Amino acid sequence: NLYAFFIGKIYPIKQTGYYTQAQRQNDTIKFTFLSIFNSVSYNLFAQTQRDVVQQKELFGKIMQKANLLTIPLFIVLAIMCPSLFGLLLGEKWLPAVPYFQLLCMSQLFSISDLLCYNLLNARGHTRLTLHVESLKKTAMLLSLLLLPIGIHYTLWAYIGICWICTLAWLVLVHKEIGLGTKLIWKNFVPAIAVGSIAGCVIWNIDLIIPQMSSGWMATKIIVGFTLYVLLIVRTYPRLFQELKTVFSALKDE
Repeated sequence: NLYAFFIGKIYPIKQTGYYTQAQRQNDTIKFTFLSIFNSVSYNLFAQTQRDVVQQKELFGKIMQKANLLTIPLFIVLAIMCPSLFGLLLGEKWLPAVPYFQLLCMSQLFSISDLLCYNLLNARGHTRLTLHVESLKKTAMLLSLLLLPIGIHYTLWAYIGICWICTLAWLVLVHKEIGLGTKLIWKNFVPAIAVGSIAGCVIWNIDLIIPQMSSGWMATKIIVGFTLYVLLIVRTYPRLFQELKTVFSALKDE
């Protein structure tokens, strides 16, 4: 809530309300996935902390599945959020759309950050993770210097901070368990490709069908999410079944 607090101090309440609404919707999606993968990943990493090879393999599998679910979703949501906001919240909230889109871009790799954080904590590097998080918060404070120029500038800076932190997490994990460039490529590129293809298709639908009637907005949302699921299934046919198996096993424990 750091940004919302200072935005409220500088900008009119109406502008603050648009940002707060965008942040609320983004947080709902982000924390849903974070809460799911947080407990799952930490338990598994803690169980395998004595076997680096097994932990490395496990980390790669979880990250691949998590990225394939979340990265395309955030891209799809960023592209079709005008229809989502118009249909679910009403046209009065459309000025919040640009903020939501930037927040989605900042959270593209949030699940990867969480997995790296949990892996390092499971291996006993709590002080290291605290330092990284402290540096991130410090950078966020510095990005507030851009707030008087415009909220967008601060959010663009926030995107840069989040992405740089993701790179830092990956470097630290690589040093700890030898992650490797090939594994990172395998975990990120297919997810970004799926999101980009789905996003381009939805973007073109918006250009062809720009109407904001409820029927058209609902159609675009259905098409967007259907395409998202189909592309994931095409890229990784066993993804949903494997996730179901993992969650069922943990639930039984």
